[in-house]
Amino acid sequence: MDNWKEFMIELQTTFGPHNLVTDAEHELDYLQMKENQHINNNKLGKDGKLTAAEHKRHFNLNLCMFCGGNGHFLDKCPKKEAKAKAHAATAAESSLAAQSDSGPAPESKN
Repeated sequence: MDNWKEFMIELQTTFGPHNLVTDAEHELDYLQMKENQHINNNKLGKDGKLTAAEHKRHFNLNLCMFCGGNGHFLDKCPKKEAKAKAHAATAAESSLAAQSDSGPAPESKN
């Protein structure tokens, strides 16, 4: 292959065109949920907290109050920790961006 254009033509001939929508639809065909996962929008109340019935279900089945998983509780929830770390990283990045946008700090005259 002598140039980029020939390389791209060979790629498209060998692998076909890449279509993000088709790829996503194909992945959705094979998507499966775990046994304890359910799509249910009625788990949370208007305040964003578990409904009383869902809270009772989590309590009775010894499920985590944050993610609904088993084998751990709210204080040791890996999803809660991951979310907190992601939030902290985002806050740090925005703080750094705000500092760099404002430019260098003015020097004081003594």
